[in-house]
Amino acid sequence: MIKTLLLLFLFFNVVLIKSIQNQEEAMIKKGLNEIYESNLIQTFNFGSTNPFSLSIYGDCLVIGIPDLNQLFVYRYNGTHLNSQINLTAPGTTKLGFSVSLYENVLAASDLQSHRVSFYRYNGTDWNYEGYRYESTGQFGNSVSVYKNVTVIGAAQGYSVFISRFNGTDWVSDGSFVGSYGSNLGYSVSVYENLFIAGAPDTKQALIYEYNGSAWNLNTTITQLSSQYFGTSVAISDGVLAVGAWGAKTVSIYRLNGTNWILEKTYSGGSITLGWRVLFFQDFLLAGTYFNSNAAFLYRYNGTNWNTEKTFSQSGYFGCPIGISENLIAVGIEGTSDVFVYEYHLSQVNIINCSSFFSSFDCYWDQPQLSNLKYQINYGFDWIDIESPNLLNGNVYYKEFDSYYANITGNEDYSIQIRDCDLISNTCGEPSSPSINLTTRIDSVQDFQLSNPTNDSVNISWNHPNVAVVEGIPHLDHYNISYFKQSEPGVIAYVSIYNSSISYLLNTLECITDYNISIWGCRTLECQGEDQGDVVESSISTIFGEVSDLYCSISNILEVNCSWNSPINCGIPSSYNFTYQATSQDDSGNSQQNSTNQNFSAQIPNQEYQINVSACDLNDKCGLISTISITTDNLTAPNINNLTSRIEEIEINFTKVPYSNNYSISLNDGIDWQNFTKLNLTGNEGIGTISGIGGNIQFNISVRGCTDLNCQTLYLGLPSSINSTKAILGNITSLVCESLIYGFQCTWDQLILSNGLQGYSFTYGSTNICLSKSITNFSVSGLIGGIYYPISIYSSANESCSFSEYSGFTSTTSITTLFPNQTKSSSSNTSIIVISVVVPIVAIIGIIIAIILIRKKRKSFKTILKQREKELEKTGGIEMI
Repeated sequence: MIKTLLLLFLFFNVVLIKSIQNQEEAMIKKGLNEIYESNLIQTFNFGSTNPFSLSIYGDCLVIGIPDLNQLFVYRYNGTHLNSQINLTAPGTTKLGFSVSLYENVLAASDLQSHRVSFYRYNGTDWNYEGYRYESTGQFGNSVSVYKNVTVIGAAQGYSVFISRFNGTDWVSDGSFVGSYGSNLGYSVSVYENLFIAGAPDTKQALIYEYNGSAWNLNTTITQLSSQYFGTSVAISDGVLAVGAWGAKTVSIYRLNGTNWILEKTYSGGSITLGWRVLFFQDFLLAGTYFNSNAAFLYRYNGTNWNTEKTFSQSGYFGCPIGISENLIAVGIEGTSDVFVYEYHLSQVNIINCSSFFSSFDCYWDQPQLSNLKYQINYGFDWIDIESPNLLNGNVYYKEFDSYYANITGNEDYSIQIRDCDLISNTCGEPSSPSINLTTRIDSVQDFQLSNPTNDSVNISWNHPNVAVVEGIPHLDHYNISYFKQSEPGVIAYVSIYNSSISYLLNTLECITDYNISIWGCRTLECQGEDQGDVVESSISTIFGEVSDLYCSISNILEVNCSWNSPINCGIPSSYNFTYQATSQDDSGNSQQNSTNQNFSAQIPNQEYQINVSACDLNDKCGLISTISITTDNLTAPNINNLTSRIEEIEINFTKVPYSNNYSISLNDGIDWQNFTKLNLTGNEGIGTISGIGGNIQFNISVRGCTDLNCQTLYLGLPSSINSTKAILGNITSLVCESLIYGFQCTWDQLILSNGLQGYSFTYGSTNICLSKSITNFSVSGLIGGIYYPISIYSSANESCSFSEYSGFTSTTSITTLFPNQTKSSSSNTSIIVISVVVPIVAIIGIIIAIILIRKKRKSFKTILKQREKELEKTGGIEMI
């Protein structure tokens, strides 16, 4: 018995809990259904009994009537639709069989002329952008536009064509052909880089993807059990729908990574559901055909699809269809009637808004069946406020809500709030009436104190929260307060009634620390909410410029300066004195000296800028007084004499006053080089420049220095002399070796060869000009035993002729050798052999010559006698 009672108790609890859950679910569904108020706001009739089309985007409705060869464009003003324009296209006869509108782009087809025409709205006018023609059967029976891409179906040719706008023209971007008889292209829909095309005769929906350069088939969905699956298609963000009017179904798929997963199937029963499908955000509108007389609005709540609204009229109501943010349009194809519905959320009642510095708080009543999301507008775009609070599937309501916005101060705002559906991102009508308020003033921007003097400081700022740009609102009134840090209770004020962003405060005391504040005001009274935030900073006034600054030159290198204390500022504790050469990148020299009001310094001969400033006990110095002065230059030394030597020059010059150091520079046409620095004790100086090569023209300059290192800053004027040449060096190590019937000589290359052009080489009476690059010379084919004196010198010209700049001559001698004669034979033996052998050879030669001549004469006489005998035989005739 107890067991039975326990089972009954558990059973009734389960039933009760289930009942409560069903009631909660019903309340949620009822709340969701009642969030949106839909009202029939307008109807149209065009008197045609043939198919027509329509499309909605935002507040624009386009209706295509092929029988009239026109497109009718309407704009929604918040209460009703007004006619904007009737569009036509050249070369068409049945324009409007299919239309598609996205943002400001419109595409419309004409089946009879095989054309799809393109239009673009520029904010004022609709402009015709051309057309696309294809001869394929039923080209244009479906069109879909997304931004600058249009997909066109040609069902009779089971084809799909893609056009893309390149900024100037609509050009082909690819095409696809399905299997024969598939009716591919009967329906199309494009979104971002995907489009879907229906092929109802093969019960398929094909999904294509753009990879950045080309379209490719991505996925094929087949429903063999659904007759005419693909009659209608629609694709949106990660979701697609396919209608099958033969099966009277609408199937919804969601992208799960890379696969499309069936999420929901709606069946119309006796109603021909699936003739048309369209997405708008999380809404799906499905149209019907024949005598179904209905259109269905479905809504996705983040988890499930639910039927949101059923629209019904008599006749073949249900095709074509269109949906946008606040409008739904459904037509009757047999009568060309169009019914337009408005749907929206309920209004929000604002209780109050409070003004703060650059911000405000607003409070409003919670709508009865909403609070999923709110949006606020205060003169700009609508801004999201917060996300929904959901507890256990029930909508959690709060009595009030608020929003804190950062805005610009001293501005008038008209504030509106509206209720939104987080799931569909659809919002209701704005609050009515709106709340108007003026925000309080921000603090000034970029507040700076600069250029302090003995009694003033410059104050600069920018207007609150706005750049200083012409035409941007700003304040015309500011208050400035200042007080001594030593006397914080004594405050002085200055009011500025203009739009200046700079002010010179010149009623301060000298050498005093101040706190300075500024704030903007809306009115002269500058109280309460009319007063902006206060910005403050600190600064100290300083000594003014010293007076009567004067500098004079006491001698060539010394300057004396004097000055008086700054006027009306007390006695400084010290002065800061600096001087810097204006022509040098040098930090200069400085000295601080107690209360002295004069200064003397020995400084180099340059143009100088001299600065003096007064300083307080903390060594904080005031404004700088400046004067320029040039000390006298050192005179140029007098060059008395230049002496040319072998590869060196000696310089003799006169010492100049104020300088015991000198710099001697040489310019050989390439660059300047310092060769020596001299310390002199007398009136004359001698400098020697060595190792410079001979036969080169130089410019020599000498200048005095005021320091030991002769730095550039301390050099005097130069004294120069030109056209000085040094002598070439001597040839060294000349060695000649006797050879059989010749000799060979070698010598060392000059260590410094500047100016060397060649060598003049002489042996006996023969002179040869040799190249400057060789250091040896040999001669063969001479007569043995002959004595030769040899000389060589370096030459400063190419012809090797002697000049005053040629080197000194080096000499030696050799005697050529006979064959088999050793190098040790003395020169006297060679002379004896030559004197004996030569006469004997000459006598023998004479005897041989006489014998040869006689023999030649005898032969000639014999030839003449033979010639005479031959002439006698021929009778004196010479035969040829």
